[in-house]
Amino acid sequence: MTQNDRLPKAEGRLEWVLYDEKTGQVKKTGFTCNQVQHQCNDLVMSRATKAGGSSASMFTHMKLSIDTIPADTTTTLTSYVSGPFTVVAPDASASNNVITVLATIPAGRDTGSIQSAGLFSTPTNAGLRLCASCVMTKAAGDALALTWTLTLPYS
Repeated sequence: MTQNDRLPKAEGRLEWVLYDEKTGQVKKTGFTCNQVQHQCNDLVMSRATKAGGSSASMFTHMKLSIDTIPADTTTTLTSYVSGPFTVVAPDASASNNVITVLATIPAGRDTGSIQSAGLFSTPTNAGLRLCASCVMTKAAGDALALTWTLTLPYS
């Protein structure tokens, strides 16, 4: 039995809105349950169970990929869209057992046929914590707003 088998499992969700950055017109919306990587579950549960522990700071960057989501034991995305990683912001209104992370990818960045998104602990393709399927085509004039929610199995 591994440590991951003994810890309760956190549950994740990704909601996203693709919109024309100039006009604000919504082009596509979606939501999906996202995959919590094994290493993330171990870290978030151990930090959250410590008195006064916070897990929101473990999420700092995100990236889009042109490939499907990887196995839950990996720490990288394959075939991610070239360009810089997007800095994310923890939502200050999150409750004790819910962590919310917000990100907006502006127009002109991470364009093309998108298959998935990943939330990372570093600005490099390492430290993958959460990933989710989000199939869309992001054109050069489109912006993408993402809301990641991670719910811990206790309050």
